[in-house]
Amino acid sequence: MSAFSLLIEIAALRRGLDAVAAALPGKTTVPIITHVKLEANGPKLKLTATDLDRAIEAEVAAIEVSGAITLPGKALRDVLKRFNDGCQVAIASDGVSAQVKGGRGRARLPALPAADFPPAPAPGEDAPELVIDGKTLAGLLDGVAYAACTDLKARFYLCGVHLETIEADDGLRLRAVACDGFRLNWRDAPLISGAMVARPVIVPNETVALATKAAGAGGEASIAFDAARFRLACAGVTLSSRLVDATYPDYRRVAPSAADTPVLATIDREQLARAIEAALAVGTDKGRLIRIAIHEDRLVVDRDEGDYEVEMTIDAEAAATDAHAAAFPYVVGVNGQYLAQTLAGVGGDTLDLRLLTGDRRLHVSLHGKGEDTSAYAIVMPQRLKPGSARPDDDAASEKDAA
Repeated sequence: MSAFSLLIEIAALRRGLDAVAAALPGKTTVPIITHVKLEANGPKLKLTATDLDRAIEAEVAAIEVSGAITLPGKALRDVLKRFNDGCQVAIASDGVSAQVKGGRGRARLPALPAADFPPAPAPGEDAPELVIDGKTLAGLLDGVAYAACTDLKARFYLCGVHLETIEADDGLRLRAVACDGFRLNWRDAPLISGAMVARPVIVPNETVALATKAAGAGGEASIAFDAARFRLACAGVTLSSRLVDATYPDYRRVAPSAADTPVLATIDREQLARAIEAALAVGTDKGRLIRIAIHEDRLVVDRDEGDYEVEMTIDAEAAATDAHAAAFPYVVGVNGQYLAQTLAGVGGDTLDLRLLTGDRRLHVSLHGKGEDTSAYAIVMPQRLKPGSARPDDDAASEKDAA
């Protein structure tokens, strides 16, 4: 009697394995986590892969399935790639090894007991649940992930995306925040259902990438988290993960309220992005510093590095108060690559360029809105030598945003 038996269309099995493969570890001394667990879940086949910090589960339709077993994930995927398209795959296992047959192909793979497979790091059943459109969630995470820190040794608490619920005029919204000390970005979007969550969490960078992919399939996405674990379910795929065990810095201290940050000008995002791209196309300086001059009716982006020079002018709609308008032009130096990434993350057609009161050097503070999401970002400045796009050697470089 087989411990596990399965008959399934090869396309469905390939699809299920592809969905969970991202959770398979690269190198490990724990053999069973290189395996994928296959188990019957009613008439469907449930597949699970884990690296102990995160797990992915997927369900696909099966013709016949019973029992549970674990098989080497990479080897099983490689075998299926070599089987004929359109065939049916039969797997039978006695708990020690498994016979895999498909079309005119056959393979034998080692098996390990499903009972030894580690459980998914999922939150408890009593964890509050939030429901949001999947594609909206994918855009929310993807729009800020670029700004998350990657230096685990120095700033592990910034190596992820901060998630929290906020009250807004149109109801409850989910906010995602990321910062690496040089740029800060947050986006928020409306929830379909859910309640305020008392404790915000930090989702690790690796989990953010997997969640973005899973939610991008569309449909409703369900999110649940407790103090230590996170779960996302969308389009038949469930992602579970441990959270970053830390407290996120108070990002609101870096970004004062709108009342304290008057709008200097409203600009077209695409025009500014093209101007920055042109400025970055010249020179060899790895720092990619550019100079931005904000006038009443225009914004000038320039870069001057020895024999290389470029200047781009775009229209701007002045929005400053009389007190601030008297101080035009405002000039700021920034890392062009950081600003270009920030523009992509903020999205929207137009952007409000704001001045942080009392800081004559300017923080480049951008605010944009789409149909369902709103975004706010800050790029920290660098001091410029007078009339130059180079940093002042005697001055501090980029300030720390957190």
